Parts: sequence; structure tokens; C-alpha cells
Amino acid sequence: MAPDRVNSVVALTPVSAFGTPFDEATYEGFVSAYSDPGPTLGGLAPHLSKAQLQNLVSRSQTVLDRDIWEAYLANWSSASFGHELSGYSGQVILAYGDSDPFVNHAYLQETAAALPQGSMVAIERAGHYPMIETPVQTVRIWEDAFNDTQK
Repeated sequence: MAPDRVNSVVALTPVSAFGTPFDEATYEGFVSAYSDPGPTLGGLAPHLSKAQLQNLVSRSQTVLDRDIWEAYLANWSSASFGHELSGYSGQVILAYGDSDPFVNHAYLQETAAALPQGSMVAIERAGHYPMIETPVQTVRIWEDAFNDTQK
């Protein structure tokens, strides 16, 4: 963290700073989604158009090989840096789509509570990819956070 250089943070659909414990079947479900990520990604983001979902799937398959996919999953599901959050005093907004079945208010509560100036914002009509599903609302959150730190 760089509190002397960063005034505020807007994190979109962030993972918990305290990890995401999965049972074995759920974890293996995410691992196996590599070969056909469409159903998993689509289930997380019900407001994506077919073209948007296909673009996400295509991009995932182009830039991620299986080893990277599995390393990324292991990294975010076993995160454990929550104890460091109290050291950052800037504004932190944890933004999530109100239709995301995974990253939601309950999931983010522990992380928000660990932040001295942490808050949560639900983005209406968005799932796991609000930057794609509702770009105008998403940019507005960034702009508001930036403008708040300029006052």
C-alpha cells in the first residue's frame, strides 16, 4: 500500500482480503470452468448480453492458459491480507453489482469493516462485471470518489 500517494480506492467486485474458503466441489468447479468459462461467467453476470459474454469468454481463453487460470484462482481464494487494511486511512469504496451472486454485501462486510474509511456501494442492474454491464454508473462512482478527494 502507498498511503502517501493514494488518496482513495474504488475496488470493483473485489475479493475478500480475508480469503474465500470454498468447499472442494466448488473450488474444483472453478478449476474446471477453464475449458468452458461461459456458464460460470454468465452465472455471475446475468445482465451481460450474449455478445458481451462471448467477448469475455474469448478474452479469457486468449490470455489465460490453464496454469495461469489455476494460479489466479488459488491466489484470490486464499488471500489473507485483511490485517494490513487498518494501515490505509484513505477512502475505500467496495463496489459490487446488486445481481452478483458471489461478491455481494455479506461477502464484503468483513473487508469493509477492516478499512478505517471503508464503504460499500451496490451498482443497480449489474452482476460481476459492472464495468461492462453498467459502464456509466461505474464511471460515475470513480468520478465521485476522485472528486471527493479533491475537495
